Amino acid sequence: MSKAKKVIDEVKDAQNVELDLSDKGIVSFDEMPGLFNKMNITRLTLSHNRIQVVPPALAGMINMEILNFFNNCIEELPTSLSSMPKLRILNLGMNRLSVLPRGFGAFPVLEVLDLTYNNLHENSLPGNFFMIETLRALYLGDNDFETIPADVKQLKNLQILVLRENDLIELPKEIGELSRLRELHIQGNRLTVLPPEIGNSSSNNILDLYKCQKKVVKDFVKETSSVSHENVIYVHLLWKHFVLLGSTPGLYRDENSLPGGFSILETQCSLFKISKSSRF
Repeated sequence: MSKAKKVIDEVKDAQNVELDLSDKGIVSFDEMPGLFNKMNITRLTLSHNRIQVVPPALAGMINMEILNFFNNCIEELPTSLSSMPKLRILNLGMNRLSVLPRGFGAFPVLEVLDLTYNNLHENSLPGNFFMIETLRALYLGDNDFETIPADVKQLKNLQILVLRENDLIELPKEIGELSRLRELHIQGNRLTVLPPEIGNSSSNNILDLYKCQKKVVKDFVKETSSVSHENVIYVHLLWKHFVLLGSTPGLYRDENSLPGGFSILETQCSLFKISKSSRF
């Protein structure tokens, strides 16, 4: 029996609210007749297929809460997708998206959006992209962003922001207005300066600076010397294999000392670790 035939049978017989059709060799939704009639489905996994087109009719599955399209060949999305009333998690990582449809920011309850490993840049985003007020986690890593719009400050409930492995040359100071942000991943970019405002968050933070230049980090530490770093729980500089962990009771303190320029962190963080292979 062909994979396509198995898919058809699985869809026809599906009674569960969760349907996993990953790695089935699916190229088109035409291979899944009857899928859109399964109104009880709340979770649909179509990862590791070869889907190129997402039909607008998918938005009619009004009880859908989780959609996973990771690792497909999707180049564009229907505008209707953002009208799905219960969609909380949308994974579009590792596709071929270079633009998002107009109105994409209209998701009413979306909490997690993964757009990792696409071809997106600052001009790919519609005007209302940063108006998804319910968003808690945004993954934009491994794309082609050079800048992030200041409108990012509108994501008031954002807790995790991943911007790693882009072409970022600067960050907007408005990131510092994200009061609930607790993880910021900016490693692997072309940053020459970090806005001191990103140290203003009152939340516990994970700040990952993998591959950042030494001068960039030193300048950031200097600029934020008047700001307490005791809320920073993880600063990762794999560029020098330097790991800084803070504000976590019960953990050990490494026997190494921080190099010149980082002493403010040593005095304000409760724990730090420097890899023995460090060379500053």
